[in-house]
Amino acid sequence: MRKKATKKKTRKRAPGSLTAADIMQRKVVVVGPSDTLQEAMELMTEHHVSGLPVLNARDKCVGVISATDIMNFEQEQSEWGLDGDDLSAFFDPQTHRWEMIRVRSGGDDLPDVRVREVMSRDLVSVKPTTPV
Repeated sequence: MRKKATKKKTRKRAPGSLTAADIMQRKVVVVGPSDTLQEAMELMTEHHVSGLPVLNARDKCVGVISATDIMNFEQEQSEWGLDGDDLSAFFDPQTHRWEMIRVRSGGDDLPDVRVREVMSRDLVSVKPTTPV
């Protein structure tokens, strides 16, 4: 005998009534300030995220590191026209456009650079009850 598939019942909400708790990620992947950019990128890739909260030894959030932060760092460190440089595209959430930047092949310097050197320290937080 075949079982009927049952639909998960979801409570309908009025438009605009979603809160941060309704959409927030609960299993958060984090990185430490002394971890390397290479380790941060590996975590982002493995967990399919574009940014990580940075927690200190007391589990206090002291910053955020994003793929864009790392790409901007690479852009600042590379010089146009060097052998082995390649172009890479990234989506800039501020301009809402794809942009091209020059990055060095291989990311040889990433293992030596610590998250604390590149992370954003200007944090914005909301309560779970904050409307989206």
